[in-house]
Amino acid sequence: MNYNLKNFDLSEKNLNDEVILKLNQYKSSKKEQIRVNKKDVLNTNFSLISETFKNSRNERFFIKNNEPFTIGMLSLAPHTLSSYNTCIYAGTCKEFCLGANSLDENFKTFSDGLQLYRKTLRTVAFFENPKKFMEILCLDIVDFIKKNKNPVIRLNGYSDIIWEEEKFTLEDKILTKIKNQTTSLFPLYSNEVCEKYKLDIDDNKINTNLGEKYNIFELFSGILFYDYTKYTPEKRFYKYKNYHLVYSYDSNIDNYIKRKENKFNKDICIIVKKELKKIILERKELFSNSIILNGDDYDCRILDNKVRENQCPLIILLEAVSPNNKYKSRKLDDSRYVFDDIEDFQNIFKMLKIKN
Repeated sequence: MNYNLKNFDLSEKNLNDEVILKLNQYKSSKKEQIRVNKKDVLNTNFSLISETFKNSRNERFFIKNNEPFTIGMLSLAPHTLSSYNTCIYAGTCKEFCLGANSLDENFKTFSDGLQLYRKTLRTVAFFENPKKFMEILCLDIVDFIKKNKNPVIRLNGYSDIIWEEEKFTLEDKILTKIKNQTTSLFPLYSNEVCEKYKLDIDDNKINTNLGEKYNIFELFSGILFYDYTKYTPEKRFYKYKNYHLVYSYDSNIDNYIKRKENKFNKDICIIVKKELKKIILERKELFSNSIILNGDDYDCRILDNKVRENQCPLIILLEAVSPNNKYKSRKLDDSRYVFDDIEDFQNIFKMLKIKN
C-alpha cells in the first residue's frame, strides 16, 4: 500500500532543514536539479513492505531463488543518509552500501536516487512518529501476508534497528481489524514446509496475550522474520523463535570475536570477492567441521535450515558487489573486511573457531 508522511501525522514542523537538503540531493539527477519543498515532501507517496523480487537487481532476491518463501522487505535509508542513524555499527561498509549505490562521494545522484528519496521518507516517519509507524507497519504486514504464499519479512533492508526493543501498543480497533483479516490465513506454513525447513513456529493467528507493551515478533508470533545485523550477540540474540538473525562480519564483530575466548556459535555472513568465493566453495575440505554456503544463491536465510546439522552455525559467503562509481569501488577494495585472499580468510576462519 502507498502512504505519505501525513498518514503518520507529520507536518512541516517535523521536517528539519537537513532532511530537506538530503531529499533535494536524492530527488535530483545528474542532468537536472529538481527542488522540493516541505509541502512536496509531505505529499510524496511511498510504501513500507515491498516484494523484493519486483524491484531487485540482485538475483538472490528473485522469487524463484527464494521459493517456497516470498520476501517482504522494509527499506530504510542506510546509516546517516537520512540525517537519522539507522545503523550505529556501520563499519567500512557505509562507504559502499548498496542501499546508497546511487550516490558518489560528492552526493550527486544517478537515476535511481528516487529509491533513496523514498527510503529517507520512511526513515523520517519511523523516527518522528514511531507509534504511528508501528501501527501502519503492522497493517502493511497483514496486507503482505494476505497476498503472498509462505511470507517472510525482513525489516532491516539497509538498516540495523533493534526491532525486538521497539515496543508499542495497538489500539483495540486496530488489533481487532488485524485479527479479523488474518483469522482464515493461519497457519501460514504447511506441515511439509515446516518439516523441510525445520520451522518451529506458533500456529496461532495473532498473539493477544501480551500485556500493554509488545514488539512485532511477539504480536506476529505466527510469521517468520529474518535480518542481518552488525550488533554483537551480547546486544542481539535469538530470543524469538520466529526471528532469525545472521551476524555480519565487520569491525564490531571482529572486535567481539577477538576479546572472546569461546567460539563464535552464531551464523555469520562474510563478504568476499568473486574469485575467492569460487575458490572457497571448491575447496571446502580446507574448512572441515563447518558448513559454508554461497549466500548469493538466495537471500531468505530461513532456507539455510535445510542444510543445517545439529544446530551448527553456518558461514555464509556474500559476493562483494562493485558499486556504480570508482570512489565506492576503491573504498570496497580498501576494506579489510572484504576478503580477496585465501590466507586472510583462513585466519578469520580459525578465529571464529566454528565447530560442530
